[in-house]
Amino acid sequence: MPPLPVPTSVAFFLEVIVPGLIGTLLAHPLLPEWARLGSGASGLVGLTAVAVIFGLTIHLLRMPLVELAMGRFWPGRIRKWRVSSIQRWADNLRAQPAQAQSSDGLPDVTAFHRLWDLRGLDLLVAGPGGKRIAYCPTMVGNGYFAFTTDLYMAFEVEHRLMGSPVAVWEAQKAATRLWYLMSKDQRDELRELGAANLALHRLTVAAIVVLVAYLVDIAMAPGLLRRDLAMAALCLVVARVTYVAGLSEIQSFIASARALTMALDRDTVQAIRAYLDFAAKQAAQQAQGQRQDVQSAGGDREGKPPLETR
Repeated sequence: MPPLPVPTSVAFFLEVIVPGLIGTLLAHPLLPEWARLGSGASGLVGLTAVAVIFGLTIHLLRMPLVELAMGRFWPGRIRKWRVSSIQRWADNLRAQPAQAQSSDGLPDVTAFHRLWDLRGLDLLVAGPGGKRIAYCPTMVGNGYFAFTTDLYMAFEVEHRLMGSPVAVWEAQKAATRLWYLMSKDQRDELRELGAANLALHRLTVAAIVVLVAYLVDIAMAPGLLRRDLAMAALCLVVARVTYVAGLSEIQSFIASARALTMALDRDTVQAIRAYLDFAAKQAAQQAQGQRQDVQSAGGDREGKPPLETR
């Protein structure tokens, strides 16, 4: 008998079952009688079915949710305000002294705690001179976008160093083929590294969805105001805690993914890219100067009178 086509990996359990189950438990007071724990075995079966459907629904909506984190579907002014806020935070953090030394030669407490803030800069796109650039209104969206940009730039530099005249297009194809050219062990390792990160962020989405459901229930059934407000507050706490924990997880995941997929540090890639741009600009200027010299030399020959023949 062939195995059932149902994923049984740890990644599937963390990414689908855990968010669906915890989200369903948060929404337990809103569930019908046939899906409640107090209804016996049938209620347990109904609760499990609701949890699996809830988790699979979030899983199927993963791409629109990523696009939402990157800024799609946001009102323009709110998106620009959020991007500007994240950019100011990054600029202020980089403007502070890199490390403060105490009298015993060790970093002081302020510098030590600042290391936790510096990890957040890994979620932003690396720019020239070590600058970090925000493009998305959320840190999660910036993290995914930064990793994709890092891969693209790393492949672009690699193909430019090999002398490819179409390095930009080669980089796009190489970044797209990267996942499929990896070994199965590497793919499995990346899946396991990202499972906890995805589980936390999907749990954040589940808690927000349930929070909205409680707000709708408050508007439709004010008689249960106290219960709904208490559960809505719990959903808000769960969403906040899982979001913050998810940021820490995504920082660790992206750092590991960069180590597995990129041979060079991304600031080194930026430095090489800047040098190649400078060299290309210098070569273009020299070529333009040579063309102008040839044209001026040709013009001088055309302007001279013909030699007299005897």
